[in-house]
Amino acid sequence: MQRNTRLAALSIAVAAAVGGIAVPSVAVADTASATSSSWLTIHSQTHYVPDLVTTVTGQATPGSEIRATVDGREVFRTVASEQGNWDGAVGVLGQRGTVTIIVDQRSGDSANQRSLTLQQGPASSRFQALTVSPRSGYLVGATASYDGTATPGALVLGSIDGKDVFKAVAGEDGQWSATTLVPATAQGTVQLLVEQFSEHGQDSRTLTLSQYGN
Repeated sequence: MQRNTRLAALSIAVAAAVGGIAVPSVAVADTASATSSSWLTIHSQTHYVPDLVTTVTGQATPGSEIRATVDGREVFRTVASEQGNWDGAVGVLGQRGTVTIIVDQRSGDSANQRSLTLQQGPASSRFQALTVSPRSGYLVGATASYDGTATPGALVLGSIDGKDVFKAVAGEDGQWSATTLVPATAQGTVQLLVEQFSEHGQDSRTLTLSQYGN
């Protein structure tokens, strides 16, 4: 599993996949002038679930750039639609306790920012950790196959140097497999990042692969 928001009337709302656990919504109003050329609202709940994907939604000036960070790490970037709607997925893998999401908006020369603080909620029992069958090497331009297990129905993505090289979906039994051509830009030792994304959680594994013949 690589991928900002800003001012006016603002409310914050996050919808997390909490497996039937209801959490109250809260609204945070910005005190900035309503005449600003840039405006933002974020619809939010008060809790997140560890190791789950949390969906942040809201409205902003149509066409403005929306960016969110956690602890200085960008968690998503998107653009508000023609209707002003936007959404983004925040992976809170490994987070515990209080999590603060910073949401920024840029629209022309205007820039707004809001922060959302979420408390830890109950975990999901349906999440299954990602596994990837061991592989030690690769051959540039040759077909390579990868497989493993994940949460049933999860999206499994493989990438090298930030570029996606395969995509798969875990079956009802949690099994997944994918075949890909190793990119011609690969050389020497490379890191294959494999990530799973599901409503019940996300995690990743990294394989270190050596180029055959070196």
